[in-house]
Amino acid sequence: MKNKITYIFAAAALLSLASCEELPDYRTTIDAAPLLTFVNTDNNNWHSTTLTHRPSGTTGSYKDKFIVECNSGNHGTAAIDIMYDASLVDRYNADNGTSYVVLPEEYLQIENSSLTLEAGATKTADTVKVALTGDLASLTERRYLCALRIDAPDLGVSEVMGTYYLEILTEQNRIRPITSSDELVGYRPADRDIWTADCTEYGQLFDGNTSTWSGGVSFKDGQVITVDMKKTNHVTAFDVAGYVIFSGIEFSVDGETWEQAGSMIDGEYVSTYSGFQVAFDGYLEARYLRFTCNESGSSWYGNVLAEFNIYKIDGTDPDAPIIYAECGSNNVLQGGTITHHAIAGTSGSVSASFGAKVTTTSSGGYTVNVAVDNSLVSEYNGLHGTSYATIDESLVSIGGSPLAIEAGSTESSDEVSISLTGDLSELTNANGYIIPLHLSSSTTVSESNGTVYVVVNVKFSDAKLMSNFTEDDILGTKVSVEEKSAWTLLACDDGGIHSGAYENLFDGERSTFIRTWGGPVDFTVDLGKVYDITGMSLTATTGYTYAPDSILIEYSTDNPDALTTFDETPSRSDGTISVSNETAWCALYEPIQVRYLRVCATYGSNMGTGEFELYVQE
Repeated sequence: MKNKITYIFAAAALLSLASCEELPDYRTTIDAAPLLTFVNTDNNNWHSTTLTHRPSGTTGSYKDKFIVECNSGNHGTAAIDIMYDASLVDRYNADNGTSYVVLPEEYLQIENSSLTLEAGATKTADTVKVALTGDLASLTERRYLCALRIDAPDLGVSEVMGTYYLEILTEQNRIRPITSSDELVGYRPADRDIWTADCTEYGQLFDGNTSTWSGGVSFKDGQVITVDMKKTNHVTAFDVAGYVIFSGIEFSVDGETWEQAGSMIDGEYVSTYSGFQVAFDGYLEARYLRFTCNESGSSWYGNVLAEFNIYKIDGTDPDAPIIYAECGSNNVLQGGTITHHAIAGTSGSVSASFGAKVTTTSSGGYTVNVAVDNSLVSEYNGLHGTSYATIDESLVSIGGSPLAIEAGSTESSDEVSISLTGDLSELTNANGYIIPLHLSSSTTVSESNGTVYVVVNVKFSDAKLMSNFTEDDILGTKVSVEEKSAWTLLACDDGGIHSGAYENLFDGERSTFIRTWGGPVDFTVDLGKVYDITGMSLTATTGYTYAPDSILIEYSTDNPDALTTFDETPSRSDGTISVSNETAWCALYEPIQVRYLRVCATYGSNMGTGEFELYVQE
């Protein structure tokens, strides 16, 4: 009974293989025990290697050796063969739901495939040697598997440990090792604002903001992110801001069929202050890029992607010169605002400037022309969901065109300037206008960066206060010092701590002043008669440039005890207080009639105010 129980336990342990290290415990001669041969290597006889295919050649290899063992020495001399068996790969795929391709036998070199197990021995004296051989560059499937089984006619073979598996993983690696950003080829495209990605807050990857880390895209280790660039590009490199590495990089034209571009390896990419840059041999023809994210483990910011960009070329020759522009946000410049005032007509101006660049220098240099191309407005609106209108070319003034990129240089030394001239009162489209400025040259101009767009905003205002003005824009003239001497101070709010009297504000001398130690300058004055007021100013005491943040204005023509508050509050934040050096002004498009006037000017810090002026119209 003892032998029978031992036999059952030993057989169960061998077949289930709870632990192959337990096998030696059952190598006892039991009359009823079966003789089982097996291979006992690391990882339960599962072995793996990776072949990396680069344009420069294939790297990776595999060599191993093993012996065949037996669970008992109770046998005579036995012949053992190691057999290549493709059917075991099919069985493995069926049992495990995998899709390994059978490694063709010609790529496997086996030495000592025929062994002899001497009588009474538990191990073969000779060693089986296994290696990959042949043109490994031809192995282009993602995953191969080969199975070697034991064939021992005179002995039993373990069902579980009687097979040796070799997994061959292949990787197409298009990464070109670089040590400096200067080795990158091409230029960054200007159409990233229409890109998407299959992660939350993906727009923050393409908004040009690398500083707001808390607004970046957080990811999990191993998360896969796919970027859709909306059209096929010839990608020569990519540029990432974030604390992350990519263990797998893939690309696709249609989003269905994917090719490998490689994995990031230390020493092959450039680490920047906030991320990294990876370059490729030649270029990847891709609309889609797919990355497997892995945390770098080196940042207290956490797992964050803040920005993603590419470098690209147009055409197929990385050395071909491409003319392009790189400015603003995705080549969009904010030119300014045209304001149509209900009171004062149309005001505002538009100005912008930019230069031209080239990807490859030449001995003769390049000439780049810049011209308005309104045919591009409709396309821009369609891509970006905007409703900009076109501006008549006669209103657009372009200075500095053509641009010259000198021999040996990659960018123009000068810039073109854009402004609007003529009657702007007809520019009333509430959605604004956009001016496409297209580059042209005797050499190729970039598809994505060959146009700069200048946006003109339109605003309609019922405001009575001027904004973003200068003193020259103020109507009327200043009240003279002689007239100011007839003014009467009715009230002031000084908290009893000011130095000097409020009358110092009206004496024409900056050297005489009041100081309220950070509190408001607050006074009420009787002007002695009704004025048509068009503006006012406060000037800091000599040697200082203090200016108010806001001014409360109250007034009346006939009753100092019943003042009306002006319905707008001049403010530096919206440009209705204009500051130049030591003086701050506010101005009206139309005069208001005032005899009794209260001014309460709020400052953000300690200040000294030397003079108050009124502008009036006769």
